[in-house]
Amino acid sequence: MSLVQRIRGAAQRRRERFRYEVVRREMPVAELYDELAPGLDVDLLAPDGFAQLWSAHMRATPRALWTVTPAASAATIERTRRGEHALLARTLHVTPDMDWHRDPFHNVSWPRMHVESCPYTMPGGDIELLWHLNQMGFLVDYASAYRTTHDEHFATRAIALMDSWARANPYMVGANWISPMKSGIRLFMWSSALAGLSGAPAPDNQVAERILRSVERQAEFLGGHFSNWAIPNNHLIAEAASLAAVSAYWPMFKRARMWMAQADATMVEEVKRQVLKDGFQFENSVNYHMVTLDFLLLYLHAKVIRGEAPHALVLEKTMAMADAALALVAPSGRMPMIGDDSFAHLIVLGGTMGSPGPVVRSVSFEDFVRLEHTRLFSTTQWGRDLLALRVPVTHARRFEDAGIDVARAADCHVVFTHGPQHRHPYSHGHLHADAGSFELELDGAPLVIDSGTYLYGPGERIRRHMRGARAHNTVLIDGVEPMKPTAAFQWESVAAAEALGFGVVDDVVATGCKRHVSGLQGAGVDHTRAFVRVGPTIIIVDTLSPRVGVGKAAHTATVYFHTTVARGVAALDGKQVRLTDAARFVRVFEVLDEPRAEIHLIDDPVDLAALYSPVYAEAVTGTTIRVTVPVEETVALICVLRSPEVSVTRARTRIGQIGCAINETHTRRIVSLRTDPFGVFVGGQAIVGANAPTTPRPATRPTDSLEWLDEIEPGLS
Repeated sequence: MSLVQRIRGAAQRRRERFRYEVVRREMPVAELYDELAPGLDVDLLAPDGFAQLWSAHMRATPRALWTVTPAASAATIERTRRGEHALLARTLHVTPDMDWHRDPFHNVSWPRMHVESCPYTMPGGDIELLWHLNQMGFLVDYASAYRTTHDEHFATRAIALMDSWARANPYMVGANWISPMKSGIRLFMWSSALAGLSGAPAPDNQVAERILRSVERQAEFLGGHFSNWAIPNNHLIAEAASLAAVSAYWPMFKRARMWMAQADATMVEEVKRQVLKDGFQFENSVNYHMVTLDFLLLYLHAKVIRGEAPHALVLEKTMAMADAALALVAPSGRMPMIGDDSFAHLIVLGGTMGSPGPVVRSVSFEDFVRLEHTRLFSTTQWGRDLLALRVPVTHARRFEDAGIDVARAADCHVVFTHGPQHRHPYSHGHLHADAGSFELELDGAPLVIDSGTYLYGPGERIRRHMRGARAHNTVLIDGVEPMKPTAAFQWESVAAAEALGFGVVDDVVATGCKRHVSGLQGAGVDHTRAFVRVGPTIIIVDTLSPRVGVGKAAHTATVYFHTTVARGVAALDGKQVRLTDAARFVRVFEVLDEPRAEIHLIDDPVDLAALYSPVYAEAVTGTTIRVTVPVEETVALICVLRSPEVSVTRARTRIGQIGCAINETHTRRIVSLRTDPFGVFVGGQAIVGANAPTTPRPATRPTDSLEWLDEIEPGLS
């Protein structure tokens, strides 16, 4: 901007700061009357005018959800009585004396200044943690405890917390007015809690006035400040869903019908934009897929309460996203951690990151949804259809647009990430540099994992690391990150891999991708990765070829495998690593027949490569296996994860193929891999490539037959 523009902007900000921080003009009662629905019989100028308005709201607000909400458990009641509430990875003591402007984990406070001057970041603090506190999800615990016990203490405390927030957060002052999405979530929590407090004594007139004025201001802010930037991603859906809920819970406001119309129009446009043809949300983050789905369900919840049918397209896209969730979840109930994952607990969806919990025979969408919302949706035919979505445990799916392959069986769960394959304009903010990475769960326990997110704000270094390739199970060349961040939620460019074939036959899974990876010098390296699961054995083949061109140079490839194995437990012996978890598994990691490869174990918590974040704001030390190999000419690096009783050796195959023999008791299975064109064969049967089945199906050959070896090379059997 020019000097004149900067001066004018500074002057405008000063005027706004004086207006909101110092003057703090309240809406006159006459204007507030104009916001109320016609026919509302209250006298706001009376000494108890706002107490009258409070009572009118409590009579009008729907309680349908609370009539089907299960009673609070004894443990929840006692915890709530003590004021203890779970916030991400910690237990927080919540009182009306809270500093609502302070990050509760790092004790860093945000200034109480006009929102347009208020900073988004503060040194050492994380605004996401501040916002998690200010969403005030704990209010629902108080309402639930009150409805279960009829102890007025819980209602009094919930009202005191709302009043405390209203006094500490005048309109448009402070960081809690930066995000309309967070305001919408908080307003829903207030609305739902108040609906649950019906029958409780009304507060005095002054408290009622502060809370009701704050509700009106928050609703006005939400409806008038939708995130209409160029690519607003999940925020806009969240804001529309929250506004729909406000319209359902606050019929006393004249604009309730208009708010629902605004929510309807926004929802229709955003599901067109944000839900890909494969049912995945376009930001390529599993957690934000679930977040977006949760807000679509909140919108549907509002429709049920208002007795209205949802728009057909919104319902269709919700069902597509729900069906995708059924395919993504692991048998343990864990959701993959592709991309950012800062929402651990959702509104309509249950568990952690929307997880339904352990899967036994099949995955039903009803298992994902909290019981009270299940009961609410069951009152409509479309809701019953949504809840009835079901996928068997043994399931495989390729998300064509999102570039994610999922193969699930009762004893194994594989998620392979190619990076986004779609060309839709979308936000890169929640994307990680994870092309070619994978996650692996065996026997109900996560073993090879995505490192997660940890934190957004306290340090650029850790945010940069957790989004980068080093935090994922993929390949780097010369230590050069394939994607360069420009800010905490921005990338200079996106480096996705080209998805190759994907096949599942019986207990065999095969997938792969290829990409060009830059190095420090020269034209870089062409990298093809093949991931093959054969029974309990995992084989990862990385074929690395220096590109021919000006400045051809020698490179060093580094491959990372991040595991949940605790510090000091893994043991390195030559080219083998023994990974042990006494409760779950013993596995051996090894590199086959590559004398130049070096293996290192990283389990020092000082080294970021050893850390992973199972839930946002929590960091745990695991064990990362780092394999390095020089790349002066084409190298085929074969890494294996196997049971101790299984052995894997390189097998002689045709030129242009890579072969491995998996030797189990009384059984030998040959894996043959071709990189160009990409093909994977196990036991002579095509899993990927020519003649491969187009859909997952059981194997047609006995796994212990040796006749098919001649198909790989004559005389091999």
